[in-house]
Amino acid sequence: MKQFYSSNKLLLLAIMVWSGVIVVYSYNHLRLYQQRVIAFAKAEADGDHNKDLLYRRWVAKQGGVYVVKSEYTPPNPWLQHVQHRDLTTIQGVSLTLVNPDYMTRQVCELATQQYGAKGHITSLNPLRPQNAPDEWEKQALDQLTSANEIIYSVEKIESEEYLRALYPLITEQSCLKCHGQQGYVVGDIRGGISVSVPL
Repeated sequence: MKQFYSSNKLLLLAIMVWSGVIVVYSYNHLRLYQQRVIAFAKAEADGDHNKDLLYRRWVAKQGGVYVVKSEYTPPNPWLQHVQHRDLTTIQGVSLTLVNPDYMTRQVCELATQQYGAKGHITSLNPLRPQNAPDEWEKQALDQLTSANEIIYSVEKIESEEYLRALYPLITEQSCLKCHGQQGYVVGDIRGGISVSVPL
């Protein structure tokens, strides 16, 4: 009988040790998995931002691009101060100027519809009121101190988890065509590009 109890104690101890090993392994595996998911999300956010920055610079180097006025791309009311915002070709086609911010907004809206990633330009001093920051963006903008700094965190948006990132938007010479009237000079952080990748 003693041997039976002793065997049961050993078996119980072995089960407890084995269960502990499984719990520790599972916890570490889950933690590693979460770190990898966040690393992939950061890489996706960084890639999206780099692509957006290239498109913005290309459009800025052209001084903006003209597109046919449409319901999708009406004249930008925040560019009324820009000379030649609207043109008419000799064939009578009405064109309107699309600056880097306008292009970025439309591209980010398409990305949200097609891929679920959210993004937009934001600033504590926006030309377009809809570019005002949400609470997270406001705090992130307050933390930005250099051109190389990026703010990341995992946040809930409409009950879903996202990796949120805010990249500084640095004033370049080409930005002054639209934003010079706000008092910015080359090198100023005038806002940020906010990217949210679903986890």
